[in-house]
Amino acid sequence: MPTLTLSIASNGLGSSINNSVTRTGDGGSASEIAVPAGKAGTMGTKTDADTGELSMDTGHGLSNGLVVDVFWATGGRYGMDTSLLSGDLITVDGGSGDDLPADTTALVASVRTYFNALIDGDELGLLVMQNFYAISSTTNKSHVSLLDVALTEVAGVTLTGRNARSWDITGGDTNAFTGLPITHGYASNGSATDTSTLKIIWVQDTTP
Repeated sequence: MPTLTLSIASNGLGSSINNSVTRTGDGGSASEIAVPAGKAGTMGTKTDADTGELSMDTGHGLSNGLVVDVFWATGGRYGMDTSLLSGDLITVDGGSGDDLPADTTALVASVRTYFNALIDGDELGLLVMQNFYAISSTTNKSHVSLLDVALTEVAGVTLTGRNARSWDITGGDTNAFTGLPITHGYASNGSATDTSTLKIIWVQDTTP
């Protein structure tokens, strides 16, 4: 049967905490998704909280009809539609997350990478997620959107490079993935220089 172990070790201030739990189910999987680096730019004219122009660095390659996640130092907005105005000027609109930042704020726009993921959130026992950068010292943010077959988002997760996030639902953690079964997802990369690999591991039990 699929088994997943979560270990936590903390040492400091004259004390230590070490704990390990193992969760077993009748289903589960592990996914590794390569996510390209995003594209650097700055915030141009901001029309409102979810509409504005991005002034992208030359060679960005963005075009009409894309969906991007936009990251800046203090926040991010996810699932924004793009329209190419001219040259390096891109209009973004919609999405969810933080309000777009002030004019001239440095940012990264990342075209989302599609992946398959068959996760029945209602049956989850343990899920662990981490975004690994090619350069281990990179700590940029990334975003994962998990959706059902109707393209409705079941869960959106923001990750920071080098830091794993876990949901030990069997152990009492709040289940952030309930609803219709997850069938696929999108991942984005808040670094304009480093590629990343999103890793997701989970176990679930359909016959508890």
